[in-house]
Amino acid sequence: MKKLFFIICVSICISCNSQLDKAIEYNNTLLKEQQWISSEIKSYLDIIKDTSQTERLEEAKRQLLIDIEESIIKVEKLTDFNGNFEFKRSVIAVLNTYHEGVKTDYDAIATYQLLPTSEKTQDKKWQAEQHAIYADEIISKKEDYFILMQQKFAKENNIDLD
Repeated sequence: MKKLFFIICVSICISCNSQLDKAIEYNNTLLKEQQWISSEIKSYLDIIKDTSQTERLEEAKRQLLIDIEESIIKVEKLTDFNGNFEFKRSVIAVLNTYHEGVKTDYDAIATYQLLPTSEKTQDKKWQAEQHAIYADEIISKKEDYFILMQQKFAKENNIDLD
């Protein structure tokens, strides 16, 4: 009887560790996509700011939009984790917001950078900057929600996020 009890306890412990490992892997998979795209956006914004790289703007934007779309597809293909769909959906929301920001609001800055010097007025610069500020605000809100959902997921699955 003691041997059977011991085997059951060991099986439960292994099962719990396996579940924890799966939760950690799921968390890391989602986090990896978000962090990768966030890093790619920062690189794109650096290109926008560097006026010596204006010839790269269109190609950089095109590739970034493709990368974001591919990340969205990867995340959408993941199944929800034990009925938790919020964490995955929060990552998709962030990625969609990145996509929209690159496609529209950050593009206003890129478009301004491509203008001939004679057409670069303070008003056009201000308008472009307002678009970027708006995108930053929306993205920040989605990222905050993503972090909140990640923390909730971690708590539900006993993951230590450090």
